Amino acid sequence: MRTFLRNFLIVAVLLLLLVGAVAAWWLARVKAIHDREHMYDDLIKIVAKEHNVDPLLIRAVIWRESRFARHAQGTSGERGLMQLMPKTALEWAKKNNHIDFKESDLYEPLTNIKAGTFVLARGLEKWKDRDNPVPFALAEYNAGRSRVLGWIDPDKPTSGRAFYERIDYPTTRRYVWIIERKYQEYKWREANPNWWWWPYEQLNDLTTSEDDPTILPESPSGSG
Repeated sequence: MRTFLRNFLIVAVLLLLLVGAVAAWWLARVKAIHDREHMYDDLIKIVAKEHNVDPLLIRAVIWRESRFARHAQGTSGERGLMQLMPKTALEWAKKNNHIDFKESDLYEPLTNIKAGTFVLARGLEKWKDRDNPVPFALAEYNAGRSRVLGWIDPDKPTSGRAFYERIDYPTTRRYVWIIERKYQEYKWREANPNWWWWPYEQLNDLTTSEDDPTILPESPSGSG
């Protein structure tokens, strides 16, 4: 009997240690994700206020575009946190009188967020008469205005849902879906700050390879 109890206690202690180790690992992992996703919040809030865009939406776009890696470089030439093409960024620079703008400036977080939010805000303003302008603006950010015009449902031109259902580019369709899901997650976390550790739908684990940013494995200036 004593041997049984001793063995039982040993097993119980080992199990408790194992559970504690797993819990500590999980909390450390969640905290690392949380800290990374909030590292540019101050800059995002400043720029969001300038353009009247929800900072949580901007953060969701950055999450999808670069996973918050400031030196991310896309396979098609996109740069920085919000993965902007230099040509698009130059348009922003000219409009805002940034005469000394250089492509390398897109690796600077504030510059990139300003330029990316400029593009996003322009889309939201353009589609503000829709019942939900977000999917329209996100699709335009990803695929361009001409394709967005082709996806509008002629029978329900103001319906964001109908628009989404007509997106026939699988990558853009998934892009819009995953950012909207992440946006909802951020809003939930904002409303429940004490539950920062809770794995809201475990979205970071449920994403597939098609949700990963299309960035090069090595950046020209290091990692974010």
